[in-house]
Amino acid sequence: MDIFDGKLAAPMLIGKQAEAFDDPNYIFELKLDGGRYMGYFTQNSMELLSKRNVPAQFAYPEFSGLASRVHAQKCILDGEIMVMQDGAPDFSAYARRALIKDRLKAEIAGRNHPAVYVVYDIIYKDGHDLRCLPLMQRLKILSATVEENDFISISRYIEEKGTQFFRLVQQMGMEGVVAKRKDSIYKCGVRSKDWVKIKNWLDEDFIIGGYARSSAHAASLLIGQFNAGKLIYLGRVSIAKSNPDFLLISQWPPVKTSPFKQLKKHNAEEESIIWLKPGLVCKVEFADYTRSGGLRQPTFRGLRFDRSPEEVTLTIPDKED
Repeated sequence: MDIFDGKLAAPMLIGKQAEAFDDPNYIFELKLDGGRYMGYFTQNSMELLSKRNVPAQFAYPEFSGLASRVHAQKCILDGEIMVMQDGAPDFSAYARRALIKDRLKAEIAGRNHPAVYVVYDIIYKDGHDLRCLPLMQRLKILSATVEENDFISISRYIEEKGTQFFRLVQQMGMEGVVAKRKDSIYKCGVRSKDWVKIKNWLDEDFIIGGYARSSAHAASLLIGQFNAGKLIYLGRVSIAKSNPDFLLISQWPPVKTSPFKQLKKHNAEEESIIWLKPGLVCKVEFADYTRSGGLRQPTFRGLRFDRSPEEVTLTIPDKED
């Protein structure tokens, strides 16, 4: 069974983070702010699967005609679903779209806040496994395969001048840049150093272990990441109670004691904290890590259901257990 028929294509992952740089051996793409999906296309069908193999197309009825824009008997594309707000990708808007389960609501959202599938790689086409081809050769095949419209597009890139491109991204207040080696092969499920993240603001995924009602209108989420099977507390991030995500968080199964290793006992505020079974993953944007390993100026960006809690592991190497 090949990777198409078995739906076996796990996405290749970014392997490191760096400061902006120039290098003729790299291309530089805008870091998109959406959800990663592998696209399985035939002449008359498509299936978009998240990293957890959850299909996406029900929430995006505007994607119903995408198969006709992909000129192949069979192919696998790698890309991101994103939703634009005020001229820029908006993760919160994408997260709201991804949560929709009602077909009528999905159709209304598709008209009012349409999504786009932005493709940046192709790894299989018409019986040929393309993963061992260098990136630039795959991109040539991609450009000949996908016919763009309002709902599917090919990611644009520049060559060599990563520093200048990153400065432009900073001026626009966008998330960052991804640098990719031109000769890189595609390694399914591997965190490869051939792909480099250059961030304006940092963002990571965290597990929600509880929340406190900090005011009449807001709550404070207690978040962390796994390390050697133990949930490590990394700080708090505020969320408005009017945010639809908070309704889901407040309905998540509670537990009697803190799920965090370091917070078996909390402070006098403990009685107001509702501890949750570790299972919800959220994206948080922040300015930097503090010296103690916490988050500086964190902002809640949204829940994400394309990652399992077990995947969310500690991103601070020197964070103490």
